[in-house]
Amino acid sequence: MITTVLFDVDGTILDTESVIIKSLQQTLKETKNLTIPTHELEYVLGIPGKVALKKFTSSTSDLAYLHEFWAKKIKQFSDEVTVFAGVKKALKQLLQMKKTTGIITSKTTQQMEDEFDRFELNQYFNVFITASDTQRHKPDPEPMELALSELGIQPAEAIYVGDAVSDMDSAQNAGIKFAVANWGAKSHTEFAQADFILETPVDLINLLRK
Repeated sequence: MITTVLFDVDGTILDTESVIIKSLQQTLKETKNLTIPTHELEYVLGIPGKVALKKFTSSTSDLAYLHEFWAKKIKQFSDEVTVFAGVKKALKQLLQMKKTTGIITSKTTQQMEDEFDRFELNQYFNVFITASDTQRHKPDPEPMELALSELGIQPAEAIYVGDAVSDMDSAQNAGIKFAVANWGAKSHTEFAQADFILETPVDLINLLRK
């Protein structure tokens, strides 16, 4: 029986794709004089920012500078970020169903404070695992395993909802069933390996009621 629902943030709870890409394009233009088309930056979705930026620098200090610059750019566009339709209602229903919930994200703890807290959704979650909490990140199973440990549950009791192949790999490598959040996900042939496909947040509630 699934007692616990774990969520990704970007592309699953928050509609951030355009902001992430646009802010990175500006960061690279202003710091490296690089003009990168959108489709060449889609790889950054679902992975930690510093990992994404390693493609553009081999210097540790430059990486830190780029990451900070990018974070400031994201904050400039923060008003364009929204919660996906139906997500908040689904979170309320999960609370009513007495399901345990959590977040496992590639955002850092600081990024969560800057970009997530203002939506006032924290009350709906029992655990938060950020990129600041683990040595290894998605697609490695470490973030999932840490969440399981903190909640004191077995993998079979949980489902992870995300929008990226790295989300699926991380969850399934930890023995957790994976559900694609199709409302925010891009089409990937790899998603044929997903345990569930959710077209809307309502589908998640219906799945758990079966």
